[in-house]
Amino acid sequence: MRKNIAICLLLALLLAACGSPAGYQEVPTITSPEQYLLNYPEADIIIGEGGTFFVESTRVPWVMNSLDLTDATAAGEVQRSGIQEAFRPWDATILPEGTEIMRHNGENNVMVARVNGLGRPYLKYMPHS
Repeated sequence: MRKNIAICLLLALLLAACGSPAGYQEVPTITSPEQYLLNYPEADIIIGEGGTFFVESTRVPWVMNSLDLTDATAAGEVQRSGIQEAFRPWDATILPEGTEIMRHNGENNVMVARVNGLGRPYLKYMPHS
């Protein structure tokens, strides 16, 4: 019994001494569109009211397969395009000025841009910890 306890303590000390696995880096929490663009410089994002930013999400299966992108209400339009810093509401990195932005009626974390008559979804970016 004493031998088992000693082995467990030794194992715990070894694990604590090893720390993080080799090559492991803690990813900083992204809280702004500028920080997001540092990691994803080609990102297609729009800035909503209050500085909340939304990331283009046509590659997210549940968004494309589950949401009716026509079920949306007018929210605003892109005021400035090609913006990479000092963002203001209704700025965009890629969408052209004047693009209509809609708020999805069923999912408050989704905005829909009207591009060539079709809806393009954007998911609200939520930092993870």
